[in-house]
Amino acid sequence: MAGNNEMEAPRRPGTAKQRLEALENENTRLSFVVETLEEKVETMEVEIAELYSELGESRSACQALAEALGESNLADMRREMDTMDAKEVENFIFDMEQYFLATNIVDEARKVSTATMYLTGDAKW
Repeated sequence: MAGNNEMEAPRRPGTAKQRLEALENENTRLSFVVETLEEKVETMEVEIAELYSELGESRSACQALAEALGESNLADMRREMDTMDAKEVENFIFDMEQYFLATNIVDEARKVSTATMYLTGDAKW
């Protein structure tokens, strides 16, 4: 054996019949595992398809919202506060609040930074 280059397969304990039964049991277990994994993959594929559908709907809704707001509406909001009277300031604040609602901006810091984008001149500083 010492001079033999071929490797022998390790012997498993038990008779051939016992080893065959063990292999059949292992094969049954592995078949169950594969079947379970296939079911999980199918479920995940369905969930991914649903998520892609929801993503498409969300993108469409965002696109519609952006079109509804329109670039001209945002450009109209840009104003110089030093030339505005009290009513115009109130209207500006109301317009900004409506914009925040429409775009779902709830963070106060983000509201402030967004609102300042529409101020010019001395009002910005």
